[in-house]
Amino acid sequence: GGGRAEGISVGEAVVAKTMTRAERNKQARNKAREAELERQRQAKKANKQLNRIGEITKQVKKEVKDRDAAAQRRAVLKPEVEAAKVRRLGPYKLQAKAPEVLLPEELPKHLRSLPASAINPLKERFEGLQKRNLIEARFPKSKRKTLGNTWLGQRKSNKLKERAYIDF
Repeated sequence: GGGRAEGISVGEAVVAKTMTRAERNKQARNKAREAELERQRQAKKANKQLNRIGEITKQVKKEVKDRDAAAQRRAVLKPEVEAAKVRRLGPYKLQAKAPEVLLPEELPKHLRSLPASAINPLKERFEGLQKRNLIEARFPKSKRKTLGNTWLGQRKSNKLKERAYIDF
């Protein structure tokens, strides 16, 4: 056999159709028309983007102007803010206490009869120095909790030995 299998149908033979000159011209015109339409679409898209550039530049200019105005306001207010700011001494922040004020109904008839037990001049002076940032803010430390039961304070090895020990 000449390399062909007998009895197997592969399909009809495809014959290439030869195009006439008119068909080739028509195809070239269609191709040129499609290219022109695509070029027009691209031009329209670019034109839309160019029209939007004006809007975008206005928006950017406005944002830059607002940012510059805010920076200028901050620059003007910065010395005032820095002057008002108090640098903290030490690691703690001073806790503001509400002033102890008596209501008009609570005031005695004579101010000399006010009890002075709540006023501690030394403590007030100390707090005033802390407020003026002449000394650092401090707070009383809480006492450490001690274990009441010595069993909890013992070493683990000692506990195990005591558990293991049995007296007969």
